[in-house]
Amino acid sequence: MASPEQVLAVIQILSDAYPERQLPKGAINIYINAFYDVPADYLERAAFACIQSSPWFPKVFDLRRQALKIARVQNFDVEPTDSGISLRIRRYKLQRDFANGEPLDESAWLKLIEDCERSGFTESAEDNTRRLAYYREYLAAHPDPEPDPDEDLDPDLDRDPVPASETVLGAEFDPDRDRNPDLSPDYLVT
Repeated sequence: MASPEQVLAVIQILSDAYPERQLPKGAINIYINAFYDVPADYLERAAFACIQSSPWFPKVFDLRRQALKIARVQNFDVEPTDSGISLRIRRYKLQRDFANGEPLDESAWLKLIEDCERSGFTESAEDNTRRLAYYREYLAAHPDPEPDPDEDLDPDLDRDPVPASETVLGAEFDPDRDRNPDLSPDYLVT
């Protein structure tokens, strides 16, 4: 979180960038109190972003909005523990592992949901909660049978190959009886 000295350093950067605008002492105290919960590095990066994007000295609202945007959170009630990108990468890996046949890691999903909520990504938390519920329902509807160690994994391996005279249904193939008249040379027009 930004200390008063760090907020003053950011105000000094802004004052250097906007020399026509000097904040009165009362306004400086407002800035210091307004950024008590914003991490200093986000506040400094927000100041530089405002300098690059606006010809006007940024108001508290502008700096705060820019800091939230940079931090990719909706509020600074708690210090952000994750960026939105790293949360999406964690979700992708959990989905990929499950799709590749790994067991559902419910504790990792619950931790991801908790981190999304703590970082201010409530919509992502809700989406991940729905995904976890779907995966649970899928597993309940499609239980994975335990393989029998005595059962041969591929029973067709011991069978003799199908003789060429058998069809797929197992009946004998008689070329005279089962000939397709449309393909017979007798019916070709020359």
